Amino acid sequence: MSKMSDANSVCIYCFDGTISDSNCEVCGQGIPMKDGIPSFISTSESVEFEKISRMLERAESDDVNEILSQIRGHYMDGTVVDRFFKTRTASWRFLASSHLTGRGLVIGDHEEKVGILLSEVLKETYTVDTSLTWLRAQSAIAEAMGTSIKPIHSDIKSLPFPPESFDVIAIDCRASEISEYMSVAVELLSEDGTVLLIVDGWPRESGITGLVGLGQPPDGALERVRSSVSGHSVGISRAVHKVGLTIANRCALLSTDSHENQIAFDVRSQPALDWLLHGLDKTASTTPLNIIRYLSRLARKGDILDQCYPRYLFVCKYDCGISQANDDLNSILIAGKNRSTVLSFDDGAVDTIRKVPNSLWQSELNSNAQGATDAVAGPVSKTLPDSELQQTVFGPERYERPVSGTPLDRLLERTYESVDKYIGIVFDWLIEFQQSNTVQWIKKSPEEVNCDLTIEQVGLTDPPEVNYTIEIPQVITHGDLFGSNIYIKDRKVTSVIDWEWAEQAGNPISDPGFFLLQLAAEMSDDFEDGFRKLFVEDNPWRSTIYKNIHNYCEEININPSVFILYLSKSYISRIEKDLRFNKRLDIDYPKRVQEIWRQHEITTAHLSEIY
Repeated sequence: MSKMSDANSVCIYCFDGTISDSNCEVCGQGIPMKDGIPSFISTSESVEFEKISRMLERAESDDVNEILSQIRGHYMDGTVVDRFFKTRTASWRFLASSHLTGRGLVIGDHEEKVGILLSEVLKETYTVDTSLTWLRAQSAIAEAMGTSIKPIHSDIKSLPFPPESFDVIAIDCRASEISEYMSVAVELLSEDGTVLLIVDGWPRESGITGLVGLGQPPDGALERVRSSVSGHSVGISRAVHKVGLTIANRCALLSTDSHENQIAFDVRSQPALDWLLHGLDKTASTTPLNIIRYLSRLARKGDILDQCYPRYLFVCKYDCGISQANDDLNSILIAGKNRSTVLSFDDGAVDTIRKVPNSLWQSELNSNAQGATDAVAGPVSKTLPDSELQQTVFGPERYERPVSGTPLDRLLERTYESVDKYIGIVFDWLIEFQQSNTVQWIKKSPEEVNCDLTIEQVGLTDPPEVNYTIEIPQVITHGDLFGSNIYIKDRKVTSVIDWEWAEQAGNPISDPGFFLLQLAAEMSDDFEDGFRKLFVEDNPWRSTIYKNIHNYCEEININPSVFILYLSKSYISRIEKDLRFNKRLDIDYPKRVQEIWRQHEITTAHLSEIY
């Protein structure tokens, strides 16, 4: 626990002295410690959490991915992992970027990731929790991910800090608890400091959002009733003003049952609200978000929308006059798995698209995207987004201009005619792209092919056998070539976006394979049924699939049997990258790969019939 002790060597009673033999050399105060963490309350931890924490503590020195694989009950289990690594739910901090400076304090119901992510941009970050177990785990994970937090074992009533000692205080609490938390925060806030207050609104507390898939209500029936009464903009504002703070910004946070804080925007932003309610975009086309649109339109007509958001982010200061001029007033944020997108508006239309990495460990994906798109050659490069990379406190941010055309997922239908049409359009683009962007040809031995298709961590250890050396080109690959990443106009691909999974010397079959496999997933509610429909069953769908594969192989000069051999390669790559950056899977790709392998002999035979 030495790292934790070192992290807290500054006296938290005065912030002037250092700790020697558990006492401050300046103020003389003794610092009570437990497991190297300043502790001001008693604790009782569950045996289960204690075991998990002890395992996570090894992340400081051991491979964090290996440790997490032992903790997960399954490669899709996010029970523990998401508390630390589901970074998309904390992307709201991008809307308060100008306030994130100096010394920070994290209190309330925040998950562990919030303190870790804030520590990436703040000079120092103190996180408070009543659980010593989770504090130990949080500190260890922070160290493993290249940053550090200063854990404090305390409740809100026992904080040891001196007055005016924090520049940023992040609070996540219920509406009924605001007065208690804010009365403590104003004592600890510096003169120019900022309180970031996250509070559920009455639609969330009352359970209405849970009925329509827009976020489940918190626990505790009595607290839900109490919080529903004041869980609106007026009630929250009143509580903030009562402690002498003003409101610099007020943002709405919209969630789904799958993802907290999926969309965020300043409630004063008419362009953002107009886009949310009326715009056509891939990020607002799911059923829950369509419900948000419908309910918001009703509330807007009644002029009560500001009081009806399910969750709020209040940016609070002593003097509202020093708040940011606020370019975010004309923006809306959409949280993504690894990067979040900020759309900026001009005259009611999207003018700039800003891709912000959700964490520093995910920031290389923006650099990866820029490097790949910069390397693309030939006329096909005109179908890539106009973009540039800018370094910020959050890492490299990618700025793009809007693209033309309509996303494929808005055009594609579950009909043979539609599938036949759009496979041809996309494969024509793909052939031209790969012909212009082949890096080199390489040979792979059977052992190397087997290694390419094996991931022991998720049980993929028995790929189709190959007993000959293959020859294959290395090309620039996209890595996520489907649906909303492909824009089409006049029967041509006009733009391909979102290149974060790209490789500059990748397997050429990854992109056509991913496209066809995702197409199979779209054709049925069950992947296995969709795969059999497109690749196995005797029907027109199968014919058009194999004819396009054959044409692709002929144009790229790849043996069709190699295409089928590497058909699952795109999913293999996605598994590896998701486990690396997100520490778990949210789609059961291994199960899909197993189905592809089970049908290998059949698909090889069917392709031979065409060939």
